[in-house]
Amino acid sequence: MIYVRGHPADYDAWAYAGNAGWDFASVLPYFRKSEDFDGGSSQFHGVGGPLPVISRYTAHPLAEALTEAGQAIGLPHNADFNGVDTAGVGLAQYTIKDGQRQSTAVAFLRPVLHRPNLTVRTRAVAQKLLFEADRCVAVRYQHDDQLKEVRANSEIILAAGAIDSPRLLLLSGVGPADDLRRLGIPILADLPGVGQNLQDHTTVPLIVASRRPIPPVDPGVQPGHGQLFWYTDERLTAPDLQPYLLPYPEYRPGMSGPATAFTFTAGHLRPRSRGRLTLRSANPADQPLLNPNYLTERYDVDALIAGLELGRAIMAAMPAWAGTELYPGPAVQNKEALAQYVRQTAGTYSHMAGTCRLGQDRLAVVDAELRLHGVAGLRVVDASVMPTIVSGNINAPVIMIAERAADLIKGSCA
Repeated sequence: MIYVRGHPADYDAWAYAGNAGWDFASVLPYFRKSEDFDGGSSQFHGVGGPLPVISRYTAHPLAEALTEAGQAIGLPHNADFNGVDTAGVGLAQYTIKDGQRQSTAVAFLRPVLHRPNLTVRTRAVAQKLLFEADRCVAVRYQHDDQLKEVRANSEIILAAGAIDSPRLLLLSGVGPADDLRRLGIPILADLPGVGQNLQDHTTVPLIVASRRPIPPVDPGVQPGHGQLFWYTDERLTAPDLQPYLLPYPEYRPGMSGPATAFTFTAGHLRPRSRGRLTLRSANPADQPLLNPNYLTERYDVDALIAGLELGRAIMAAMPAWAGTELYPGPAVQNKEALAQYVRQTAGTYSHMAGTCRLGQDRLAVVDAELRLHGVAGLRVVDASVMPTIVSGNINAPVIMIAERAADLIKGSCA
């Protein structure tokens, strides 16, 4: 629901790593193409696209308080986190229309369900990609307790996300040869990067008792998130923190406290820790094994500590609202105590990415046109292709990836 693209440097880094056409100047037209921005057309925003994006709404009082407090401690006000830079504090943009969240299904799929060349099959679970020689030609799926197959005339687009896209590739014999051999899966293509490079945005909560009643939130009318992007180290070229102020207490397991409280959720955008996805077995009904390796790099722990310290500075500038710090609590002050709190309470923004990444090196899975290395007739189009996770929510970037993929596919079919 929050519309954030990430920082321009994210995409420039993709291109610098050898992925031509993925720099920010090249992908910006695809962001603009999908967008129907209520602030009008500009260098950074588009109108007339299928995805409504709102920036004009009556903000929740706590979101306004965060904006004022951030500026009071020296953060710049940012009126558009999808403009020239993300740094600063302000109000988020949302994909909302008429009080309803605009998912990709609502904004893109529902309006074209009538097309004769489109069939949407619900309650269907893909089980395996089928190949003739080195070309992907069909998908086997389960539907109404029956195994069925659908063949492609041209290409198959795998868009199952950062978990299920690599899972399907592995089940189909595409992935690290040793892992496939151990499970008795015939090897079609030895791609050691499939399922590797798993990334996510980790978070940690700073929960504060409120000095005054907190008005209820109607997400469709009055979105409740105050937002900021800032640096753990101001020598960085782009922000690596994305905290939100939530108008409710986000108590984690084992926590308790009053209902009249709110949460400064610090999120780290540039993790160094990398996880891995593997198969439990060759049975498509078995869920894969995920080892996200969150916080295995001390750098990531220190980044969340910096986020907590930023939150404390902002809370001190919100005396009308911020009462007693409930978690981590005033007794938790030194770095090691804060590190322990981070490890005990960290969560994520659920932005998994990177498991079929773009690139040309040995661990890359797809090329710059999203085609699988060593396999014909198959592209991957989802968050799994991100070489490095973008520094913000991933919904808008995934839509951009799909818009660019559509042009790449049309170009190859012409």
